[in-house]
Amino acid sequence: LKFKISPILRDMQGIWSVPDPQRAVYLSVYDLDSRLGLLNDIAGFFGGGAYHAGIEVYGTEWTFGQDGLYSHQPRQHDYHSYRESIFLGTTTLSNEQVQKLLEASSPFWHGDSYDVLNRNCLTFAASLAQALGVRRPPTWVSSFARTWASFDDLSTVFGLPVSRSGVSSLGPRPPRMAVMSAR
Repeated sequence: LKFKISPILRDMQGIWSVPDPQRAVYLSVYDLDSRLGLLNDIAGFFGGGAYHAGIEVYGTEWTFGQDGLYSHQPRQHDYHSYRESIFLGTTTLSNEQVQKLLEASSPFWHGDSYDVLNRNCLTFAASLAQALGVRRPPTWVSSFARTWASFDDLSTVFGLPVSRSGVSSLGPRPPRMAVMSAR
């Protein structure tokens, strides 16, 4: 069985164990809406659920959606219900380097390239985590999208394009975020 640590305790645990809390990187996990919370609790016993996610670094949360790359206050989203934060590690990049990385990556994460299953907030979070030099988000966060994206014979799911190759009616998948060195 999987036991959940309350978000308050998880945040406290992260602060106690982080060598430099200012450079801490967290994955903020959200239920898609408040009604899906219970379904995600049940699906969690089987290793999955349907989630939205963002990466918190230097006091700002970054995510990707149909409007492209954007930021907001950590653990507060206009549409999704906050579930928990997961400590991913500490970045060696400075705040200025992170801002430059996101600015340089912004053209590759425009809203027209969003695909609900193959190029979404979860793929962005994994890419940004890699660029920040921290561990990848846990697989249970993206299990729903990965499962649905694995079906070759579906042309659409919920009226949205599905493609294993990453090429859909929304266009080709832009390259991954470049990894910056702290030097």
